[in-house]
Amino acid sequence: MTPDISSAFNDYLDIYRDSYVTVNDIDNVFRRENSLLYTYIREYGITEIVPPYTYMKQQQTITIKGSNFINVYSLMLKMVLDISGETMYFRQDLLYIDEETLVIKMPIVESMRFVQDRRATFYVSMNGGAEWSKQTGDFIFYEEPQMTSISKTQ
Repeated sequence: MTPDISSAFNDYLDIYRDSYVTVNDIDNVFRRENSLLYTYIREYGITEIVPPYTYMKQQQTITIKGSNFINVYSLMLKMVLDISGETMYFRQDLLYIDEETLVIKMPIVESMRFVQDRRATFYVSMNGGAEWSKQTGDFIFYEEPQMTSISKTQ
């Protein structure tokens, strides 16, 4: 868990701040190759999902709106079904557009264990799932309507 430094750093940082952790050699010379990189980033989160729903048997491309997204290899999205808790992770199909926009093509989810309603919550992570956003996005899956009859109206 990273320390909460948002109040100290967000005032003068643009997006993130790199810090190197190292043990200097006897000559007190900093050598980057002998160091570990630790990056402090601004708090990020989801503000909106567009569209906020899709059918269970349809592959829908959705747009995740938010703030302070970074285009890093460890960018991940997590979808958690609200009642059953079943979780699905997305990494490969997640497309970074800019610091406020991500795009993903939702898979068909009819095999997931929906209990009562079909609500899900989305979280985003910039560090491979070690920490998840506090600001989340809600999403609903609908069953496709079934036509039962056609009647002629007068």
